[in-house]
Amino acid sequence: MLEREFFESPLLAGLRPAGWSSAIEYTASDAAIFLLGFQFFGHKLDIPHLDSFCLTEIADRAADDRDYRLLLVTGLRTIISDASAARAMATRIEERATVRFRVSASAGDVDHRLESRIGRASSDKLMVISTTSQVSGFLLNVLRRSEANISSVRLACLSPKIVTHSALTLQLSEASVPKDVIPVGQQMDEANFDGLRRVVRILTGMENIRTMFADSRMQVNFGIFTRRHPGLKLRLLSNAKYMQIFPGGLLYADNLYRFGYEITDAPLAEDLSHMFQEWLASECESVDSTGSSFEDLRSAAMTEIARFLLGTNDVARSVSAASSKLFSLLPEEHSRDVLRQTLQTLAQGLEATTVQSDHVRSAPSQWEVYVPPSGPIIERRRGLARTPNGAHISVGALIRSGGKTLAVKKVTAPNRGLWSIPAGHCEWGECPAISIVRELTEEIGTVPSEPRLIHSSEMDEGRPCRHGESRHLRFLYAIDLAQRPDVRLEAEELGEHRWVDDVAISRLRRTPAFTELLERLSSDARQ
Repeated sequence: MLEREFFESPLLAGLRPAGWSSAIEYTASDAAIFLLGFQFFGHKLDIPHLDSFCLTEIADRAADDRDYRLLLVTGLRTIISDASAARAMATRIEERATVRFRVSASAGDVDHRLESRIGRASSDKLMVISTTSQVSGFLLNVLRRSEANISSVRLACLSPKIVTHSALTLQLSEASVPKDVIPVGQQMDEANFDGLRRVVRILTGMENIRTMFADSRMQVNFGIFTRRHPGLKLRLLSNAKYMQIFPGGLLYADNLYRFGYEITDAPLAEDLSHMFQEWLASECESVDSTGSSFEDLRSAAMTEIARFLLGTNDVARSVSAASSKLFSLLPEEHSRDVLRQTLQTLAQGLEATTVQSDHVRSAPSQWEVYVPPSGPIIERRRGLARTPNGAHISVGALIRSGGKTLAVKKVTAPNRGLWSIPAGHCEWGECPAISIVRELTEEIGTVPSEPRLIHSSEMDEGRPCRHGESRHLRFLYAIDLAQRPDVRLEAEELGEHRWVDDVAISRLRRTPAFTELLERLSSDARQ
């Protein structure tokens, strides 16, 4: 019935030929039918100019429809098994709520109302049920300003242990949201890496709270949902019998039900509090913010997401493609530290299956040179990975087929007109194994086979590269091919390519780095 009503809805009929416009007239009921139907049946529709902001406006209008607001029942059914009892509770909330929050209301308005209540409290207990990012920065500041009035805070969210617990895994279907309506800068397109983003956000949220209230008299404890999220977000002041309740979990079909209620009716708040406490006792695992249990959770979560990502097809290429956006979505220092450690754990798992030459033992492991970015990353405008003594970290690939080696001609200073192998610098947030995949894709248009690390060493070329450093820690990879790949050169850096035998290589006008690498490979062979 919903599918039929959606495709016959007046709002959809107006949007399909004309595209989104705030001038389109529609009722709250029209908005409710469209919003629900679009989430389940509209993913393949081409509606010009429809994006997350348009859906938010439609959801704001839909919240005026009482039947639509009874979607609160969906969340209540998680903690109230009987359907009729859940509907009765939703009706009770609808009738007794003091304030109904709308989608258009800023988070600050909701937080201000909570702060006002906290300001009147004395040694009250606050419970917050959140999702992955814990609580807003504004709410953290509310707690900081009002911590004298609160004796304890319990924060419950999804477990970051993506293998042991199922709660977070169940939410990854949000990655199927049409790209046109994903809020900009909020999630990864690929589900596995969005799982990594969520794990980092959970751990960062917990760490922010631990750090902010490390010396506070206010006791802070965490709870993690091990199996599922309740489908409701909550803020409860226990003694004051004050509650803010919002339907919606993390799934796309839940996430636009962004309306909520302020409850000051003491019997109603007490009944809801009792139900939530019982549910949390069975569904939530406690984590002490000051003890070793948090560090154990952090370590286990990073290990588990690394194991989870090892199941990604062609993981080195996938990480290479995802790393830039991951770091841009996770700008906080702690987030990047967690991300770096997770990628290192992932890399160690990959290295265990990587065949290497004996001539890479003296230099740092290719997986030990991840350098966490120090500032925002925007597309390609990034810094370069460096060793502690300032040397640039670089990669190159010796691609051979039929006894000949692929050589490419540089077109930019300082090596303009000289021949080299496909090569480049590691960017911040990359290790060499990830960087070589990116460089080959950019420079020759393909990664024809799995690169195999055959040599690594630090060298001084005697003159600065185009980024101003003569010293480089270089990682050299080999690719042996039965057939030559289709080479598509990056015109900005390379002007020509040749397949040359060992005699022809010796006659080329080579870059200093290429010459030095050939000499060291020859020395390795003699040893």
